[in-house]
Amino acid sequence: SQFSKEHAGHTLQPTAVVHEAWIRIAAQMGDSWDDEADFRQWAGRIVRQVLVDHARKRNAQKRDVRRRTHLIDAPADQGPTPENILTLSALLEELEAVQPRMAAIVEMRYFGGMRDVDIARRLGVSDRVVRSDWKAARAWLFGRMNEE
Repeated sequence: SQFSKEHAGHTLQPTAVVHEAWIRIAAQMGDSWDDEADFRQWAGRIVRQVLVDHARKRNAQKRDVRRRTHLIDAPADQGPTPENILTLSALLEELEAVQPRMAAIVEMRYFGGMRDVDIARRLGVSDRVVRSDWKAARAWLFGRMNEE
């Protein structure tokens, strides 16, 4: 899956993320989603929450670690660090305030593993718009993550 490729080096194993995400999805939604895209959108949000919670716990254990790398363009074998997950989540909240569709695309694509065509259907836009917004969101996130 896309998640396992992009998060291979993360200390939280993909199966643990899926297990925790499923428990949270079941608790929050039960079986009330409309279709697969609805489920995947929620799953992306839940996976983000699981990774953020895990990152916060890891940071609490390693408060003096202050290393930053480029999450969005990190090599797949390295995976995101807890610090990067927290940074990305905070930046997604900022992006959501000014460009909610872009933030949703990042969440669905990065955390939910959704394809452009599925995201486009979910948001009611063309897949060309999704690709354009993804490119703009990546540039914005990359710029914000590298600010001094």
